[in-house]
Amino acid sequence: MRLRAKNIVFLLLMVLPLCFKAQKQKFDSLTIKATKLKHDNFPMAKLYCDSAMALALSINDNMMIAEAFVITCNVYVDRARYKEAMGFLDKAEEYIHKTDITKNDNKLVLSSIYTNRGICYERMGNYDKCVEMHLKSLAMRQELKNERQVSASYQNLGAVYFYMGKYDKCEENTLKAIEITEKRKDRKLLGELYDNLGACYFSMYRDTLAEEFMLKSLAIAYETRNSVGIENSYNNLASLYVEIGKPLLAKSYLYKAMKTLSESPERVTSILQNMAKVYEKTNKADSALFYYKEALVRAQNSGNSYRSKNIYFDLSKFYFARKDFENAYKTQAEYHKLDDSLTNVTNMRNVAELETVYKTEKQGKEIELLNAENKIQRESSENRKKLLWVSLGALVLALIAAVAFYRNFVRKKKDNLLLQDKNAQIQRQKDLIAEKNKEIVDSITYAKRLQEAILPPVEQIQKHLPKSFVLYKPKDIVAGDFYWMHISSDPDNYREVVGSSEKRKESILIAVADCTGHGVPGAMVSVVCANALNAAVKEFGLTEPAKILDKVNELVEETFGKSSSEVKDGMDISLVRIEELNDHPDNKLPKGKLVIPKGQSLAEVIEANKKFDLHWAGANNPLWYIKDGEWSEIKANKQPVGKFDNRKPFTDHHVQLKAGDSLFLISDGFADQFGGKEGKKMKNKAMKELLFKNSKQSPEYQKQNLENAFDTWSEGYEQVDDVCVIGIRL
Repeated sequence: MRLRAKNIVFLLLMVLPLCFKAQKQKFDSLTIKATKLKHDNFPMAKLYCDSAMALALSINDNMMIAEAFVITCNVYVDRARYKEAMGFLDKAEEYIHKTDITKNDNKLVLSSIYTNRGICYERMGNYDKCVEMHLKSLAMRQELKNERQVSASYQNLGAVYFYMGKYDKCEENTLKAIEITEKRKDRKLLGELYDNLGACYFSMYRDTLAEEFMLKSLAIAYETRNSVGIENSYNNLASLYVEIGKPLLAKSYLYKAMKTLSESPERVTSILQNMAKVYEKTNKADSALFYYKEALVRAQNSGNSYRSKNIYFDLSKFYFARKDFENAYKTQAEYHKLDDSLTNVTNMRNVAELETVYKTEKQGKEIELLNAENKIQRESSENRKKLLWVSLGALVLALIAAVAFYRNFVRKKKDNLLLQDKNAQIQRQKDLIAEKNKEIVDSITYAKRLQEAILPPVEQIQKHLPKSFVLYKPKDIVAGDFYWMHISSDPDNYREVVGSSEKRKESILIAVADCTGHGVPGAMVSVVCANALNAAVKEFGLTEPAKILDKVNELVEETFGKSSSEVKDGMDISLVRIEELNDHPDNKLPKGKLVIPKGQSLAEVIEANKKFDLHWAGANNPLWYIKDGEWSEIKANKQPVGKFDNRKPFTDHHVQLKAGDSLFLISDGFADQFGGKEGKKMKNKAMKELLFKNSKQSPEYQKQNLENAFDTWSEGYEQVDDVCVIGIRL
């Protein structure tokens, strides 16, 4: 019995550590999931935090409980809920002090508590306490020789010095963090540090260096698939370009940032502020004011005093430039109020200096008065009488002035009460407008998601057409342009006889469409037209492009005909059906001995000899293609899809291409863009030359080259229309 008892104890001693290890692994898994989701899904991140906390409490491990509170704090900080986050840190510190604080793991958790306190103080505008917390954390991490955490502390110190306007110290600390991170080869953190350094150089007016490091940061963010890093880089590049006079380039980066927009209030506010600057630079005052006010509401709601201060400063300049001096004065006053609260120590130092100057001047005046009295005493009694009369006169004047001042004071007090009442009314109206504006922005953002649902994923297009690219640049958040694709491999519908051989074809229908208008009206029309295309193919079983467009026209007219008012909206479109002629006699390799060129495989030779059958129809938009190295164009019917007088059936055009040939589907937005030195349209000729010159390059290169050419051409001009181009090399 004793032997058996000893065995049980031994087994327990072996099993308990393994059980704890399994629990710790589960705890770490939950905290990692919470951290990953904190930017995009707050409820799920909080749920994982709660699960981690429940697990830590169930095994009564104080260090794990403290760690769970720290992770929960991180999630709340990302939502700008700083007071609640500080409460979680208080609880974390309470539990960590119940452990053996001399152990390295426990010290590391304590340093994380200090770091998170520093971040909360920074967002709440208490920079002195922020620096104190980060220095405490840095000392502990240096003692632990944890290079990853040491570099993070230097990064945090660089950030707070940036907000304090001490850019030399910001640069110094950020470079220290970069030096450690480069040795550790932590690419993700290095990208974030490059972005911080770029922002620092931007504030030091070193624009070339700022752009260099921001672009480096963006490249690393793409490499490491860091969505938050990509968003921050886009936003910082937009800040740079709007300040150096490239608002349209800034706008393009902001649209890219909005496509990856997270739920973080801080990043959303920053993007809205930059969008306001872009609209201000492009003389769209109403849009600029809307985005400034929306950014200010969000900054105030999140309690970010630094961001609110900056927005008030930008607003005061905005109002002043438009000679709205009343609002310029009010916003400037709010800016100074926040600036004073954020730089209280500096203000105290300035007050002390002023007091010193005041005391020195006062002593000097007292000496001058004593000298004057001695001089008066030496003068005759007659002069003293004159001086007395002069003094009495001055006293009378002073009394009159005092009465006038008091009356003026009473009048101003009354005026101020009336002004306060008016300001209260204005504030209530502003709050109502801000609420309505938020509803509008939320609605447009949701409309963007709905419109994206009708677009086929680019990955799906490239799966069936591997050597293709899609360039899609909406003018606004939502667009009138869209692209569409349908794949059919139904053998009953796609069989025909060529000569004496039977063939089976997979059919790819792909189109680029340009609906009437852009923005919200254009997007609404695009949904109607996309649904009509789907119905023509799926419900009516049509496969020929011309017949599809005839049916789509019928469905669109029927939809808009239900309105009591006449609606002439519709679309221009370029629609092509691509079929590979797998068993076409021309595709068969010649009989006899086959010579395979050196360096090629049999599969490559077969691929190079493939033929393709194209059927195309268009409404106003042409089809461009390159066959055997020669540029060709098929013109479209000069009529839109939609209500049109003297309509004729759409024409079906047929052409055969082979492997290596290219075709392009376009809307008119690219060629109609104003730009260049003379501010003229680009036109189709320049666009054709660009497409032809790069047609042998990879799809990625063609797309990037086309986008760069558009941005360069339109620099300094607003984008006039949505842009959509699809290029396909067979």
